[in-house]
Amino acid sequence: MKCPKCGAENIEGSTFCVKCGVNIKEFEPVEEEVKEEKVEEVKETVEEKKEPVSAAPVAAGAAATPIAGFFTYLLAALMKPKTAFKEEEEKLGDTKFGIILSLIVAGVMTVLTILNTIYTTVRVTSFFSGETKWVWENLKNVKWIEVIGKNFLIYLGVMFAIAGVFYLGCLLVKKDCSFIKNLSIAATSMVPIAVCSMLLAPIGGMIWVQLSFIFIIVGMVYSCAILFELLNTNIKLDGDIKIYFNAACTSVLLIAAYFIASRLLVSTLTKGLF
Repeated sequence: MKCPKCGAENIEGSTFCVKCGVNIKEFEPVEEEVKEEKVEEVKETVEEKKEPVSAAPVAAGAAATPIAGFFTYLLAALMKPKTAFKEEEEKLGDTKFGIILSLIVAGVMTVLTILNTIYTTVRVTSFFSGETKWVWENLKNVKWIEVIGKNFLIYLGVMFAIAGVFYLGCLLVKKDCSFIKNLSIAATSMVPIAVCSMLLAPIGGMIWVQLSFIFIIVGMVYSCAILFELLNTNIKLDGDIKIYFNAACTSVLLIAAYFIASRLLVSTLTKGLF
């Protein structure tokens, strides 16, 4: 047998090494412990060098949706509203997604309003000769802060009003309904009227005046169709109650719009007189 310390050959069963004198029987467990300790140290070193793989938390709703994703959804909703709604229905109920979506839609509508304001202010047509001139100096007379801030708040207020009225209606008919999802649907339904009345109508009016009115009507009808279709899909009403529910909510919105518009008109006329 070999000595575990110096490696010298010894008679089988010897207690002490003939060369170095070490106690062979006492030396063996010490060697095994040292080997085990070395193995453990190697394992610990390997484990420390390994990079911990941590699963990154998947953010829900708007936090996981880039800005381009909102525009992709709005474009899909413009082409196939019901399909887009079903695909993104879970996100539409997320608070962040709904609020950001409504802010984006209100912002886009405000930008289109600014472009339309620039066009109508700069383009001057003579009543007598019919000659059209581009007077860029007229832009100095535009109150830009009022145009931007006022219109942005109006568009955002309209979306919140639509969501609020239909939410209250759901409570009256005892149907489960999410205000945020209603807000997302209201923002989605504003896209056609924004595109048609603020973008296509001015361009069509340059070709043919009546064409601008056609675009406005098409946009209003399409927006109403998207609004009622998605809301009814969300609320899940059937039969006569569906008709009465939509009629009642629409009537409330129209009455509120008429009241606000009349107050604004009176306020404008009063400022003009005094």
